[in-house]
Amino acid sequence: MSVTSTPKYRKHSQRNLAFVVIDRRRVYLGKYGSPESQAAYHRLLLERSLAKAKAQPAPDPIAIVKAAADRSSVSIAELVFTYMRQHVGTYYRKRNGDRTSEQSSIKYALSPLTRLFGKTPAREFGPLKLLLVREEFIKLARARKAINQNIDRIRRMFKWAAAREMVHAELYFRLKSIGGLEAGRSDARETAPFSHNISAEGGSAPHAIVDIPIPTTTVIKRSNIVRPFIQARPRLNGNDVEIPREGWHVKRCLRERWSRRSVSGL
Repeated sequence: MSVTSTPKYRKHSQRNLAFVVIDRRRVYLGKYGSPESQAAYHRLLLERSLAKAKAQPAPDPIAIVKAAADRSSVSIAELVFTYMRQHVGTYYRKRNGDRTSEQSSIKYALSPLTRLFGKTPAREFGPLKLLLVREEFIKLARARKAINQNIDRIRRMFKWAAAREMVHAELYFRLKSIGGLEAGRSDARETAPFSHNISAEGGSAPHAIVDIPIPTTTVIKRSNIVRPFIQARPRLNGNDVEIPREGWHVKRCLRERWSRRSVSGL
C-alpha cells in the first residue's frame, strides 16, 4: 500500500525564498523563515487535503455489506441452528411464556433443508436449491398448501439472516422469485374440500336441512311470555325456533341474525 508523503517546506538558497512542490509544481511562498511563508505553506497543505477528500468517492454501503457477506462462511446447518436459537425460540411465544405451535412448524419446515444442504455455505444457496427442497416435500406426500407455507418459512429465515449480514440481501429477493404451487398444476397432494352439509342419514349431501325433533315436554321461561295471546320476539343469534302443535322442531337459519319465536297452542 503506497503512502502519500507530505510536501516539505524548502528553501531556494540563491534567492532565499521558501517554496513547496505540489503535484510536480513548484510554488514559492515568500521569504524563507518568515511567518507569511509558513502561513502560506500550511494553507496550501490544507487546500490539498480538502481537494483529495472531495475527489475521493464515498464508500458504498451495499458493497461493504456484500464484502462482509462474502467473508461469512456460515453453513446452512449453522444458520438454521442460530435462527432457531436466537429468533424462533424467543419470538414465537405466548404471553405466559409457553411456546407456540409455530416453533414446531418452523422446525419441520427446515428439516429437509438441513438434510439436503446442511454442509452447503449459506451464501451459495439459491432458487434452484429451494426448488429441490420443495420437490422433497412433494415426495413426502405433503399437501400443496402446507408446502407453500413451509417454503415461505424458509424464505423468512434467509430474510432474518440478510438483516444480520450473514447472507446477501439480494439472496432473499431471489428466493422470493419462486411462486407458490397452484392447484392442479403440480404433483403435490390436494386436500379434500370440507363440506358443511349433513344429510339425515349421516352422510354429506348438498343443500340438506335437518329437522331435529325435541321432546314436547319443555320449560318456557316466563321472560319469553309477555301477555296471553301476544307473540314474544327475543334475539336468538340466528336460530329460528318454531313451536307447532304436533311438536318442537329446530331449523338452522343462515341468513337472518335474529328471527321470531312464535308460541302456539297455549
